[in-house]
Amino acid sequence: MKFKKMSVKNFMSVGNTPVEIDLCRSHSTVVGGMNGSGKSAITCEALVYVLTGKSMKKTTLPRLVNSTNKKELLVTLDFEKNGHQYTVVRGIKPNIFEIYRNGDMLNQDAAAKDLQEKLEFITGIDYNSLTQMIVLNLERFKPFMEMTAQERRTIVEDILDISIFSEMTDIQKKKIKELESSSRAILNDISVVTAKIDSIQAIVDKSQQSNDKHLTELESNISECFDLIDEYEKEFVGVDEELIVQSEGKLQELKKERSDCQSKLQFVLRDVDKTEKDTKFYEKGHCPTCNHEFDDKEEQLKKLTERKDQLFDEGGVLSEAVDELTKQIDDLNEIIKQENSKKLENQRVQNKIDNAHNKAVLLASEHEKLLAKTTNDVDDLKNQVETLENDKFTKSSDYDIIVKEIDTEKVVLDVLSDKGVKSTIVKDYIDFINYRVNDYLSGMEFFLNINLDESFNETFSGLKQGMVYADLSTGQKRRVNLAIWLALIEVSSMKNSVVSNALFLDEILENIDSEGIQLFMKLLKEKMPEKNIFVVTQRFEQFRDLFESELYFKVENGFTRKV
Repeated sequence: MKFKKMSVKNFMSVGNTPVEIDLCRSHSTVVGGMNGSGKSAITCEALVYVLTGKSMKKTTLPRLVNSTNKKELLVTLDFEKNGHQYTVVRGIKPNIFEIYRNGDMLNQDAAAKDLQEKLEFITGIDYNSLTQMIVLNLERFKPFMEMTAQERRTIVEDILDISIFSEMTDIQKKKIKELESSSRAILNDISVVTAKIDSIQAIVDKSQQSNDKHLTELESNISECFDLIDEYEKEFVGVDEELIVQSEGKLQELKKERSDCQSKLQFVLRDVDKTEKDTKFYEKGHCPTCNHEFDDKEEQLKKLTERKDQLFDEGGVLSEAVDELTKQIDDLNEIIKQENSKKLENQRVQNKIDNAHNKAVLLASEHEKLLAKTTNDVDDLKNQVETLENDKFTKSSDYDIIVKEIDTEKVVLDVLSDKGVKSTIVKDYIDFINYRVNDYLSGMEFFLNINLDESFNETFSGLKQGMVYADLSTGQKRRVNLAIWLALIEVSSMKNSVVSNALFLDEILENIDSEGIQLFMKLLKEKMPEKNIFVVTQRFEQFRDLFESELYFKVENGFTRKV
């Protein structure tokens, strides 16, 4: 896959004036600018966005839109793959996602998810491979040596195109799980059939024995049940259902009447309160606001006293009415409660009768079975046992077949597991990976020998005995991880899994000194002359003489431009 050029508009700090980058400009390009100038956004973040529709940052996509213009984000990428010229256009506000091949737009009727899958099929690159193999961002990139063994294996499997075996392993595990579930179900069926056979055989044996004593006991117990029913029926008490209905109807009427009286009483009480306030007002003899003397003070006080006496009389009548209605309501509630109590007691009696009846039915059923001693009944039971035995034999045969199938599928699972065919493929490449890693380390004049085993656990030698990764300095760790990264890129090129003409290092080299950077870039030129390396750095002035070309971004009037 050959990246050609990329255009960025209204993306983060870039404004309406598009910024275009030639991705084939030279073998090595240093990218610089002040903090916030957009150097990482334009070269790395925009590439990840246009290819995957995602952001490397922990942010939502709408926040990628320029905060000043707030619309018309647009990133365009031109690349070549297998002799075809492609252009990917992706934007926000409005949302745009278009793919062109040799100038013709691909099917736009497909859903965005399907179109994204088509793009990943064309490029051979998904989000994980892009951000682990092509665009390395200091915040997003997780160094190989700081991954777990399983994470390391996953990356190498993707590069070697053997991750399909992991998918097949999951399918195989699911298949075995289903077979084991089926085998357990058959075993359960066999247990059920066996229990039925034992149960029927017991009935046969019992039917072939005469047990008059047991029959007599059953008959006696049945008779006792019916005697109990007769006794229980005497416990029923009469319930006046009509009285309950009438009382409940009258109760609702009384409650409504009481509620009306209570409402009227509230009005009377409010009038009393108002009358008392007016009385206090006139008792002062003058207006508290303007000090005007009341000419009719005595007359008003007399009227207020008469009004208050009248209200007290009305309140007394209403209060007595409420008390009387409450008493009548309580009496009706007591009547209803007593009648309902009778109904509840009758239900308890009925429950005892039902229990006694059910017990009698069960005893009668057992009695009937014991009487089934005729030859026809016994033969019928024996025929059932024979049918169940045949069913048991069939299920046992099915179980044996499934067990053999499970054993076979487990053999296949072993072949697909990490210790199976994948181990063989990894083994074919692990020595090469180790060789190339150490070769790259030597090229950076770091004479440390690292060895990854087939489980991707590492050992070190060459500096001091017993050294582990944690003993290395930050710069040494960075060199080790860069060497591994270069080795994996080389393997990827051999397998044609994740191949591109451009690599992007976003502040990945910050912890390496100038001499180390010089050695690293020399190494890339010797080992990967076909790659275009873009290095985003805060140390632009220190690095610029080590690169064939440079890009510098600057913010003017609030927007990023290429200097």
